[in-house]
Amino acid sequence: MTDRKVLIVIGACALAGVCVLVAALWPSSNNPNFPEGLAYLCPNGHEFHLTVSQLNDFYLKHYGEPLPCPVCGATPAQRAERDPQTGKLRPIIRDSGALPVPGQPQMHPPRRAGESSPAPTGF
Repeated sequence: MTDRKVLIVIGACALAGVCVLVAALWPSSNNPNFPEGLAYLCPNGHEFHLTVSQLNDFYLKHYGEPLPCPVCGATPAQRAERDPQTGKLRPIIRDSGALPVPGQPQMHPPRRAGESSPAPTGF
């Protein structure tokens, strides 16, 4: 009877090992840079996420076309990031500078010649 229990334990461990190996080798729909996928905002305010694979498939089929909203079809959807203070998505704006830190003055990106610089905020 003990030999049968030993075989069952060995079989269960082997099965668990095979499951772990398959899960480790199974290709992910995202990549390590975007584990939660990519966040987007529709012009009408809808929020949605796409995996890297879904975005790749869209651009393979619709090269050069703007990404539409899956809810209403409005284009172009904008890449978004989650605001750490409010938890809401906001469009990613290039050269927007670092996200503000609560309780510290907000640093603004350098201005071009002739542009006025806004006063620091957050005092």
